[in-house]
Amino acid sequence: MQSPSAFLTSPRDGWVTFAGVMTIVTGGLNAIDGLVALYRTSYFRDSFVFGNLRTWAVVYLVFGALQIAAGLAILARQGWGRWFALATVSVNALVQLFTLDTYPVYAFAVIAYDVAIFYALTVHWQRRVATR
Repeated sequence: MQSPSAFLTSPRDGWVTFAGVMTIVTGGLNAIDGLVALYRTSYFRDSFVFGNLRTWAVVYLVFGALQIAAGLAILARQGWGRWFALATVSVNALVQLFTLDTYPVYAFAVIAYDVAIFYALTVHWQRRVATR
């Protein structure tokens, strides 16, 4: 059995793993929000800038699935997964701004997750060494 330090080649790998796991968690929270909005419509207020509750429920479900896929790609150290995750957490933070008046504490928590993920992916991603 290998020691846990065998998987981490540098301190940056811990940040990237953190970003992958937190992207999956954020995607899971979005998917749960979408499911709750579909099946427990009384839980949310139906006051949106545009669209209705069912539209946003489907958007959150699909977006949650995309974020989970991005998190799995980050954990697999795929370069495209980094950029895909950066795009999804940026859009997620923007979308959460629309829910600030309805659920401010929850929205701020998700935005804080997104900022931490963005930081981890921009500052702590290692470039691959070119091989010939």
